[in-house]
Amino acid sequence: MAAGGMGFKAIAKTLNDEGVISPRPRRNGRPRSWTASSVRGVVMNVIYRGTVVWGRVKKRDQWGKKEYLDQPDSKWTVRQQEDLRIVSDGLWNSPGTLRLSPQGSIMTPSSARSTAERPGATPSRRN
Repeated sequence: MAAGGMGFKAIAKTLNDEGVISPRPRRNGRPRSWTASSVRGVVMNVIYRGTVVWGRVKKRDQWGKKEYLDQPDSKWTVRQQEDLRIVSDGLWNSPGTLRLSPQGSIMTPSSARSTAERPGATPSRRN
């Protein structure tokens, strides 16, 4: 569905309508259903490509205080584990798949076009 260009909200609605079992809610008392954020979590998770990553976040600072600190890519441990793969590289990299922009916002196939291709758009400055 994501490779076909459907948005996360539309995918969540379709999954709920079809009765597909959803992840458990993190808080008690919440209904068990698909949401755009739960679909995004599945679609963007590299483990489904067979890639396991450790060390993205450090959970303690240098004094032992609980604090989540993003770690640079150089400190990550990345391993390919093909038995976890459920999505081919071709499908993962397909043009219709929703992706994250370098700024962390969601890009759809139409928003991924450069500003030169969008009428009336002004190019953004990058430092």
